[in-house]
Amino acid sequence: MARFQTGIKELNSITGGLPSPAVILIEGEPGAGKQLFALQCIATEGNKVAFLTNNFPKEIKASLERMGVTLDATFVDCYSWLAGGESAIDSLGNLSQLLSVMEESLPKGSLAVFDSLTPLDLYNDAETVERFLQELVAITKAKECVLFITLDSGAYHSDAENTFESLVDGVFLLDKVKGLRIQKLRDTKTVDKEYYYETTDRGIKMRGRALGSPRKPVFTPPKEEPKKEPEPKNEALAEPKPEEPEPKKEGKPEPKEEPKPEPKKPAPKKAPKKPKPEEPKKEEKAPAGQEGTDEPEIV
Repeated sequence: MARFQTGIKELNSITGGLPSPAVILIEGEPGAGKQLFALQCIATEGNKVAFLTNNFPKEIKASLERMGVTLDATFVDCYSWLAGGESAIDSLGNLSQLLSVMEESLPKGSLAVFDSLTPLDLYNDAETVERFLQELVAITKAKECVLFITLDSGAYHSDAENTFESLVDGVFLLDKVKGLRIQKLRDTKTVDKEYYYETTDRGIKMRGRALGSPRKPVFTPPKEEPKKEPEPKNEALAEPKPEEPEPKKEGKPEPKEEPKPEPKKPAPKKAPKKPKPEEPKKEEKAPAGQEGTDEPEIV
């Protein structure tokens, strides 16, 4: 089977090109870049057609110029009828008319974008849209074309979205945080993987390949390091930095010094005791009759 090389080089290196003919459904939240991704995929050689149900052609062309994407394509206006302007259809409520316009405007072997399947839900029930998509897939393959269809996630109930995914050949899920996940792609081994992508001034850029679980993002955008506040020039106002302890040297542990016993203080000397004064001896009184006689004793 032939492979189609898209206008996104990184996608080509990951998938080896997309199967051709094929219908690829690109799903994602509003603002995920579905429209730009689809239009950039057909920004390559060959006949190119873009069917617009969600915006004016002039606005899409201006947006592509701002993003640096060169696309020489035929834009089929299926939107201006809402503002009473000239349009290829009368209403999105008439899907038979829309299908006829697309079949007439789609050259054999061409590349095409249908942006978007989402507003059809406002004018038709889910089963009618499912039948429309089934017929569109058959017309695309009969004309050997590659068609990219965009769809907002959650625009239809889950049963309808599951039916849409079963009718097409590939399903790409776009998420600004998780990245691009190739949920389904016929004849391609890189299924159910996630790839980080970003919108630049040169359009969609993809990086790397998921290595872990398919539900995990491939890469996370680099985090900006917090800017360090400049230190105050005035040293007097600067807060003193705490001193860091010196690293301990490896080797034998140094012996711990035992605390030396404190020397004992000498006891205070006691003052010498003062001698008590001797009491005067009492003189013995002489017996009566002997008082006043100091004569020596005659031997």
